Amino acid sequence: MSELAVQSLELPMWNLDYLTVENIVSSFLEDNDIAYMAIREDDRHIAGMSQSKFIGNTFDDFRMASGFITTERSILYNGSVIGEVQLAISRARVQSDLATNIAVLVAVSVMILLAILTTSRLITRRYITRRLLELEHAATAIASGDLKADIGTDFKVGADDEIGRLAQNLETMRDAIKQLVEDLRASKEELEQHNAKLGQMVQERTSELEQATNTAQVAQRLAEEANRAKSDFLSSMSHELRTPLNAIIGFTEYVLESDEEPVTEDQRESLSQVVKAGRHLLVLIDDVLDLSKVEADAISLSLEAVDLREVADECVSLLSAFAASKNVEIDNQLTAQALPPVKADRNRVKQVLLNLLSNAIKYNKDPGRVQILQGAAAPGMLRIAVRDDGLGIADDRLADLFNPFDRLGAENSAIEGSGIGLTITKSLVDRMGGKISVDSVTGKGSTFWLEMPISDSPVKPRIEPEACGSQDTTDIEGLVLYIEDNPANLELVRRITTRRPGIDFISAATGKTGIERARAEIPDVILLDINLPDLGGYQVLEALRVAPETRHIPVIALTAAATDADIARGRAAGFFSYLTKPFAARRLMATIGQALRPVAST
Repeated sequence: MSELAVQSLELPMWNLDYLTVENIVSSFLEDNDIAYMAIREDDRHIAGMSQSKFIGNTFDDFRMASGFITTERSILYNGSVIGEVQLAISRARVQSDLATNIAVLVAVSVMILLAILTTSRLITRRYITRRLLELEHAATAIASGDLKADIGTDFKVGADDEIGRLAQNLETMRDAIKQLVEDLRASKEELEQHNAKLGQMVQERTSELEQATNTAQVAQRLAEEANRAKSDFLSSMSHELRTPLNAIIGFTEYVLESDEEPVTEDQRESLSQVVKAGRHLLVLIDDVLDLSKVEADAISLSLEAVDLREVADECVSLLSAFAASKNVEIDNQLTAQALPPVKADRNRVKQVLLNLLSNAIKYNKDPGRVQILQGAAAPGMLRIAVRDDGLGIADDRLADLFNPFDRLGAENSAIEGSGIGLTITKSLVDRMGGKISVDSVTGKGSTFWLEMPISDSPVKPRIEPEACGSQDTTDIEGLVLYIEDNPANLELVRRITTRRPGIDFISAATGKTGIERARAEIPDVILLDINLPDLGGYQVLEALRVAPETRHIPVIALTAAATDADIARGRAAGFFSYLTKPFAARRLMATIGQALRPVAST
């Protein structure tokens, strides 16, 4: 095959007729058993083609593959090398052709011998017949696979007569068949060695992949364990900090709101600072928990169509008193504009805007101004900007703006902050498919802009929650049982609840005692801490639900377990309400009032 290719290509290659060269290559590739053919000249690729199923394979790929026989032949013209042809042919085809040729040769030889024997028998039945019979036996033995068969002993191979020449041809054929068999055996051994080497390579690679997989799995498990440990630690620290904060803020607010022993203005100012510091510490705790969830990619989002103008109005309302205390005016220009809805988590995008606006107020000048504007955005996006008149941010510090705990030098000022609000803000915006950035001029202020994807769906009507803090609870009455092991929290809740003349208060310091008092005295509402020294709050709740005499009593969780997972679990468990510490006294009484209303109405 390679010789035919060389002969066909000599003249076109000499004449530099590359079109004819490509046509010759194409004609050879019409044979499906020729997998690849290429023509090269001085290391330059002239023409090449492979079967469609081998497109992309190189000659070296076929040379390394076990299923192909490859050859390279020089193209000569007048004794000079003018090129090189590379061929890759299916090994199965070559073996099949060899077997077919052997069978044909053997069959033809047998037929020739039979014809000769028949003719010779007519000429002579003694001298010629005996010699031909020996040749027939030898040919039959060769056809049966005996390549060592004796051609004949009664006549010399090489005798100058027809039978002698026939014997010579038979011996030549036998030697050729023997050589073919040896070549096939060598090819088989080479193929077996190649397969063994390939198997070893596959085994080694498999072992490497298994080791890499095991390493990755170990690393993943360690990372998951570290995340769980960090989450457990932060949850525990949140609980341990919220419990004393509840007493600090609660008792301070109780004194501030007390009508029995009014405080002086100086005392009120001092107590207000205590509440302010406690609330700031609570914000820091919440920010650290949020940052932990961001780093663990554990923040859940509920994307829906959101009216950013409505969200901005709510944020301005919440921060108006804070802005007034800082002598900062808020100019919300979105109020008069019709904005398309954006696709976002409403609570999280509100958290983002609150953070940007509170920063713009805190870091503004006195007097100052904060503007909320709509800006030009990319197609399919809505951009709003929060602009302030503050000191601005230096260009060399802008790259650090969203790094956690980096306040860009503000930690040395009297302005409160944790340095992680913008880190959380950027992570939330990124996860909602939006963008956030800042333009700032030192001495003139900063403009934070936020882009969110426009929603294809309309905004669904919102059901506003009942404002429990504004409900009148002066006329409520009933027996309240508080199951809590912390004496300070017990005393705080006792003082808050017993301000109402119709409220009677009892308590229990353990879960078991609480269950016993609930069954014995049948309170109208139960306040329950989750972390108790003997039984968990959920075990107490289950015991109250099982007993017929207490299953109807509304149970309000009053706990420092305040993570999203804690709150979700509490709501799913069936608490009447789930309040986290530190709680506002008005909200606590409003929730108790909601639980007692059915009692009062009966």
